[in-house]
Amino acid sequence: MLFIATFLRRVYLSLGELAWSALLLILAIHIFVSYLLFFVAGESDLVSNPIDFLYYYMVTATTVGYGDLSPKSGLGRIIAIVFVLPGGIAILTAVLGKLLTGIGSVWRNRMRGLG
Repeated sequence: MLFIATFLRRVYLSLGELAWSALLLILAIHIFVSYLLFFVAGESDLVSNPIDFLYYYMVTATTVGYGDLSPKSGLGRIIAIVFVLPGGIAILTAVLGKLLTGIGSVWRNRMRGLG
């Protein structure tokens, strides 16, 4: 029981600090759940090839939206609207924000002569 409590505390702290491990885990879970939802919805064009799905996910999450891959059914479109688009944008924004904050910190430290 102590192991579970310690594990949950570490997960909570990682999420609170937006640690890299937590962000990447959230991203992986969101991609996987999105894939499963599209699979259940019968979106065979999106889920038949994992590379095509990752391409679709990243194009959707970055709001580029080329239009070459998209959900065809009404349920697939609702999944994209309600789950994939807002979740992908939020998670990708958090990852990019953390990455740019790290780069900015390194740059500031070098400007101060600490790097």
